[in-house]
Amino acid sequence: MAAASTTLQRTKSTIYEFGQRVSGTPLTYDEPWADLELCLQLDNIVGAKDEYGQALGRFVPIEPAIDGVQTVDDDLTSELKRSGLTGVDGVLSMIEESATEFKAGNKNACLNAARVALQTLARGIAVRRRLTHAGSFDDDKWGQVIAYLRKSGFIDKNEEDGLTGVYTFVSPGSHVPLGLSDLEFARLGRTLAFSACYFLIKAANATEGE
Repeated sequence: MAAASTTLQRTKSTIYEFGQRVSGTPLTYDEPWADLELCLQLDNIVGAKDEYGQALGRFVPIEPAIDGVQTVDDDLTSELKRSGLTGVDGVLSMIEESATEFKAGNKNACLNAARVALQTLARGIAVRRRLTHAGSFDDDKWGQVIAYLRKSGFIDKNEEDGLTGVYTFVSPGSHVPLGLSDLEFARLGRTLAFSACYFLIKAANATEGE
């Protein structure tokens, strides 16, 4: 991480200095650099700032990195592809759309795609489980789908509450907590939603055939 941060910062400085030498003015690179910073945020890497909010000229992980451990998105994608669930392509599409909208700075669209991915995955698991476990639900209603997963023994009450809390957190109209920017809120909500998806798909793959 330290080496990558140093390389990125040197690249930024080199572009600036080169522009000054050639034309007397810095080259315009603010927009692509901002795009890069958004991409890095998806991997939980941000520009470091001091206690006054001033940039320190280096990048840091948002949370401690664990060597050899993939990101949630990568693990989730792998588990989805091996699940054989109906609707997996739709979930994968929403994961990609959420990332695209985040990089475009569209908080609401980013969270909406994450929410749709979570709902689509839960529905796919419930539909497959209904073949071997009695019960009924409206496919388009989150509350009924998640309640069925609990009643059929797939999740317990605490897990149902946790998943519903995440779903509510990323739903339209959610209040942005004090101190978070819109994009910080979007990143947090996206991470929570895809972590919930990972929990569901891991459980689904482990119990397939039961």
